Amino acid sequence: MRRWVIRGIVLLFIVELSLLVVMLGRYIWSTYKQRQEANERASKMWAYRDPLYAQIDREESELIEDYQPFVGWKTREYHSANINVDAEGVRRTIGATSASDIPSIYFFGGSSMWGVGHRDETNIPSLVASKVKASIVNYGEIGYGISQEVIRLQQLLKSGKRPNHVVFYDGCNDLFLTALDSVPHETFRDTTMRKVLGNIWKLPREGKEGVLPWNFNLNLFQRKSPAPTRQSEEELVNHLVQSYMGNIEILDALSKAYDFDYLLFWQPTLYSRDESDLTDDEKRLPDTTDPLYKEFVVIYKQAGQKIFAENPHNFYDLSAVFSGEKESVFTDSCHLTPDGNKKVSDTILSLL
Repeated sequence: MRRWVIRGIVLLFIVELSLLVVMLGRYIWSTYKQRQEANERASKMWAYRDPLYAQIDREESELIEDYQPFVGWKTREYHSANINVDAEGVRRTIGATSASDIPSIYFFGGSSMWGVGHRDETNIPSLVASKVKASIVNYGEIGYGISQEVIRLQQLLKSGKRPNHVVFYDGCNDLFLTALDSVPHETFRDTTMRKVLGNIWKLPREGKEGVLPWNFNLNLFQRKSPAPTRQSEEELVNHLVQSYMGNIEILDALSKAYDFDYLLFWQPTLYSRDESDLTDDEKRLPDTTDPLYKEFVVIYKQAGQKIFAENPHNFYDLSAVFSGEKESVFTDSCHLTPDGNKKVSDTILSLL
């Protein structure tokens, strides 16, 4: 009897070990494929010809995004020659001051506001700070959509912070969250996090003793659910607009309760660039050659027009700000060159 028990334990150990090896192999292969795809994508992006851009990209690869309640994640403190993020996850704004006798301006947005591909000096808040006497804080965060930014603002207000003006610069991430996958998402990685967490009530409680330090994923061989049917362009536009307008209702209430004004800017993207203005470098970008490119063009333009039609008093569509510009200004679908950021910052400043 004892021999059979030992054999059973050994068999279970072998099964567990085999599952671990399979999972490890899948992870290594997935990581290799992702790196290969990233390298192939980078080879098609003209901005990498600039040594400074390539250096900034290497520094950005070292960034760590920590879990953050309600908003999903926040950049961990980081310091380098070109990028500086403090302990609160706030990127440095050159020329920023904390004086109490000048107006304060909070900037929100995704990676385009945060400053992906840019030194601290050439992100949008720093460019605005160089021309106006105000206390400016860059609360942009890589990967954020406007829903996360509104929640982040609520957290700041709850903590006692009181801005005079709030600027939102969005569009690109909200497009991707709505239309990149079959089902619209509220934040990036929603589906992945749901799969990893599973039933959250079965997760071990924090501080509970005796819990195994590993957690085998036994869902490897579960039958996959059929992929949902992709929504039409009209449905995706309506979803994006409805979500955005819901955030505006919240901002209207918050601005009255906490006495601040806010402006919303629909950012320029590769999808809003006039096709006749695309440079040869921009035409070769992976985003321009993507099969979904033309669909994204339609969704992005229609969504911006509908939001403006419903909320013209503090919504500004900057999608055509580079109309007639024949130099390359887009380093990818969402991000701009330093000259591009300068034009956007000047436009924002003129409307503040």
